[in-house]
Amino acid sequence: MTHRVNIIFGVLAQLLLLSGIATAQIQVNPASPSPGLLWHFFGAINSVEVLSTAAVRSFYLAVTYQGDILFTHAGELDRVDRTVITAGVLAVALQGGCRDGVIAFAGSDQYRDGGQSTSLSSSCLQILGYLGGSVSKAAGERSIWLGVAPTEVPLNRWEPFLIYTPTLAGEEQPQPSPDLWGTIVFLLYLSNEALPADSRQHPQVPLLETWDDLP
Repeated sequence: MTHRVNIIFGVLAQLLLLSGIATAQIQVNPASPSPGLLWHFFGAINSVEVLSTAAVRSFYLAVTYQGDILFTHAGELDRVDRTVITAGVLAVALQGGCRDGVIAFAGSDQYRDGGQSTSLSSSCLQILGYLGGSVSKAAGERSIWLGVAPTEVPLNRWEPFLIYTPTLAGEEQPQPSPDLWGTIVFLLYLSNEALPADSRQHPQVPLLETWDDLP
């Protein structure tokens, strides 16, 4: 099932707990996150479906903020029929020690004959004065922010997947800006190679200061 990606802002009652030159493109489709993943969060969400083909074998999602990589999430694609990749921000964090900020998350649902598997990675990001936030399209055409139509995504290149700008106490509503210091940037990398044996290895993630830094 595919439909318009929803941006959801709300309060969480409980958290359950992809460098190179593009050589090809792969079509990705709009998708809705699975109900299983939705139990983990409410917040700003982007989700796409990737059908398994010989061209694409794995994916990486990297989450960056203020010049740091918060975490990366990766998965194989060539042993399943289709994969729904989801990432986003939990707008209000109430879980455990994560307060006064957000939870950034990335996950995937993989479907094959006879079964489904779900994986999720997340990180608590405490932001002093956090009041909320908004999704930005400042990356323009480079942003994989889908509506109701499929789109072509280059292989072997990091692409903006979700751009979330927190609003802080005493600040005006954020506007699209080339300055990415205070922006949480999710980057997606679709690869034509299998995942390395060392799960900590991944293509070099660009730490963006402006959108001109995108390779």
